[in-house]
Amino acid sequence: MLDTVERPREITTPRLAGRPPRVLVVDDSRTNTLYLSAFLSAEGYSVRTAANGAEALELAFTPDPVDLVLMDVVMPVMDGIEAAARLKALSTGRLLPVLLVSSLASGDDVLRGLESGADDYLVRPINLGVLRAKLRSWLRTLDLNNRLGAAVQSLREHQAVADTDLEIATSVIGNLVQRKRLSDPVLTWMVRPSARFSGDIVAAERPSPGLFYALIADATGHGLGAAISLLPVLQVFYGMARKGLPLPQVAAEMNQCLRQYVPAGQFVAATLLCADEERGTVSVWNGGMPSGLTICEGMAWQDPRLVSRNMALGILGAEEFNAYVETIELERGASMLFFSDGLPEALNPAGEPFGEARVHALAAGGSVNDIVAHLEQHLRGVAAHDDVSLMMYQMPLRVPV
Repeated sequence: MLDTVERPREITTPRLAGRPPRVLVVDDSRTNTLYLSAFLSAEGYSVRTAANGAEALELAFTPDPVDLVLMDVVMPVMDGIEAAARLKALSTGRLLPVLLVSSLASGDDVLRGLESGADDYLVRPINLGVLRAKLRSWLRTLDLNNRLGAAVQSLREHQAVADTDLEIATSVIGNLVQRKRLSDPVLTWMVRPSARFSGDIVAAERPSPGLFYALIADATGHGLGAAISLLPVLQVFYGMARKGLPLPQVAAEMNQCLRQYVPAGQFVAATLLCADEERGTVSVWNGGMPSGLTICEGMAWQDPRLVSRNMALGILGAEEFNAYVETIELERGASMLFFSDGLPEALNPAGEPFGEARVHALAAGGSVNDIVAHLEQHLRGVAAHDDVSLMMYQMPLRVPV
């Protein structure tokens, strides 16, 4: 049966990627094929034709694949139901709307066609106004799908670049931390980042036997931005600690570098330690970090000499900067523990903090590993909301030679 004739209206068919949409008309009736082809061409479509489902499969995925398929249901060789199913199976990864056209109008026929994978079902005689509207609706969907695909591809490309940048940043930051220097037997430590990059660091340097420097620092924020703001601190620390320079000078230079290179509002809380192991003394500069603990003979206590008496790095100008250092005699075999506020503030799934009391109780055992194990039990597999770091320095029983 011929379709209902309607004179095409003056209407602009949407273009896809700046070109006319490509439609494949599949019908064993030459009359129907010519009729639909004439209508679609007048509407601005680029039309291809096939006489059965097998030919449709050959023509749909040429180097210039079609965008839409209008397909009869009853055809020789391969009918529209089977062809629709195969077209859908072969078009994985792209949207190819298939609209079945048939004189079979019962509910079961329509249901069978849609269950085959077809996207729509039109009953003859076709109302060309309805056909026009349906095609334009599918073109809008295709255009949106293409835009989404392009956006996804762009995001993937940006992600690939970002991943490369992150790998470079990881390598640079890892090299600057110089973890080999953290293997000194007098130091045990842990850094547990809350994101890919840590805003907390631990660093160490031994410029000569009997002289040991260590740093624990906590930058504002989390992630890559916080990690980058630590780079000036690390560079100054390693450069000046290798020369055995006094802590006040090291702290002051760190402060100036941060103010010079890091945006306003970014600062770094830090504790600097310099142990003179021949004399049995430890000098400590604490700027904005929690108070350190002294551990001796199975007891740990918050040492008032290890509280923060200085502002965090990067806040004050050179004239205002305070570089107060406390020098403490530490018994041989005794230890000092320093940690970022992320440790006592770490929340478990119930919202309970790890707490300073628990840190003090566990520190008495003199084992960073024990503290870390209890922290993991406390967190129960969830990520801490802030970076966590701690370091423990133990005065050696014998003077290094």
